[in-house]
Amino acid sequence: MRWKNFCKPLLRQFPKHHVPIKWHGCVGCGVEGGVFKVSFGDDGPYALKLFWNTRPQEPLNRGKPFVFPFQDEARHVAIIEKIRWAVQHSENPIMVHPSPKSSELKLENLYCFSEEGQRSPPEFESSTPMCSADYINRCHGWLKLDKKNWPKNYHQCEWRGRPYSPEEADYRWAIVYDYVSSKVKEHDLNVTQANIDFFYLTGFEFAYCKSDNWRRGRLVDFGDLYSPFKRVVQVTPPRRWSAETWFKDKPVKPLTWWTSGAI
Repeated sequence: MRWKNFCKPLLRQFPKHHVPIKWHGCVGCGVEGGVFKVSFGDDGPYALKLFWNTRPQEPLNRGKPFVFPFQDEARHVAIIEKIRWAVQHSENPIMVHPSPKSSELKLENLYCFSEEGQRSPPEFESSTPMCSADYINRCHGWLKLDKKNWPKNYHQCEWRGRPYSPEEADYRWAIVYDYVSSKVKEHDLNVTQANIDFFYLTGFEFAYCKSDNWRRGRLVDFGDLYSPFKRVVQVTPPRRWSAETWFKDKPVKPLTWWTSGAI
């Protein structure tokens, strides 16, 4: 993948977008959208995140930049899938900075996964091999859903989850992920640590720590992330969290606020 593809990431369309959807139930609702357990024909289950808004919206805190959760999340997971591809197809381990706490180091680490970065990697004082992406929940692409294809309980879920007025648009955007079962309530801390390490080394920041957005140790709501291209203000000092403390004594509040950046 060329560096320009990381700078302007595009998420692919879900390959089975033309297949009828079987709706198995609402997994959860939030400010950005609702997550539904679905199948496409006989293929599934998947987790489908259906976004309430089809265009940028003014945030609740007036004066802040407009927000468009679907666009942001699509760009985030597009970058993540490019990183996954680079790690899986590289003949040698991709070396990155072990502590990318500045905006510059975050982007340099991300650059390491591009074709240019692998041919001529940045020179770090110290480096570490990039960890595996095997434990990162996989994204399968985006969908555009016409109103006739929405789940029967869509409006109930929308009113329960969103703080804005409903849009009049007769379509919604969605992103399809692997479905992670909630039958196992305990988190696998080894998987949690693998997720934390992956996002830390690739320059992503956690906007929140919400335990219900994690299942079996995996992050399942990528709306919790800021990309390496975002300029953020740290509410808590930047650090590589430990899985043992990640879910403990941490209220649901912002860990970072973004201030600028194209992605």
